[in-house]
Amino acid sequence: MNTRIASLALVAALALGLAVPTALAVPPAAASTARTVVYKLRVNGLACPYCAYGIEKTFEKTGKTATIEVQIASGLVVLHMKPGRTFTPKRLKQLVANAGFTLKGVQEASGSNSTSGE
Repeated sequence: MNTRIASLALVAALALGLAVPTALAVPPAAASTARTVVYKLRVNGLACPYCAYGIEKTFEKTGKTATIEVQIASGLVVLHMKPGRTFTPKRLKQLVANAGFTLKGVQEASGSNSTSGE
């Protein structure tokens, strides 16, 4: 019963924009503190929407990506990873090859660059 009262007090305080006592504050989830990575992949062979669909499905099957953007004209695939999830450059190259394309380069949005051994 005390837990229910504390929960109601927390909801009411948040709804009213009041300061929440530390004892009632809910600790942030571990995933929210995990690093979120964005990869920008330069991919050769993207020519049509079907190509985009194929590479999207390949990365979705891993369960590690939050969203995937494919820019066919520029050959760019942007992977927004789920918090705390990453790929090695070797795994990225393997997944792109499995989808039927050639990985020409990888860049992390955080600014650290690496190239895929072409």
